[in-house]
Amino acid sequence: ELIAWRKAPEAYPRINFARDSLVGMALVLHLLTETGRTISELMAELPRSYMLKEKMVCRSDRIRAVLQLVRSEYAQWPMDLRDGVKVTTPDGWFLVRGSNTEPIIRLVAEAEDEWRARRLIEDPAYFVAENLLALRNTRIANLMCATANDAPRALG
Repeated sequence: ELIAWRKAPEAYPRINFARDSLVGMALVLHLLTETGRTISELMAELPRSYMLKEKMVCRSDRIRAVLQLVRSEYAQWPMDLRDGVKVTTPDGWFLVRGSNTEPIIRLVAEAEDEWRARRLIEDPAYFVAENLLALRNTRIANLMCATANDAPRALG
């Protein structure tokens, strides 16, 4: 069952859709009671993973273009587009998404260890940085062309 998602990590739709940490605690206590096991025992069964988070400054009006470029660049991998561009690879997954509250792009990667998570996040981070620079340079070039076209012509 779904007991969490990114925007409301303690939400449990069968009870309510609001953020409610008591619901999360109640579910854990219920699981402990039902199984008769300790939290340590339950955690030992879960696969280990490492999550890495980065962020890059990006003007809000460029986020959509960057996400479209990421989507095209990694089209050979399975994707989830519900919250940015989440790409799944054999080594784990990474997510590139625009912030809803700041002019930044967030990058998140998860793998079984830090080394793999770092490798997963490096390639899209470089790709995003290169494309942000290209978008910026294109805008500057367009402004320069527009300025040159608007300049008074010298009489010859």
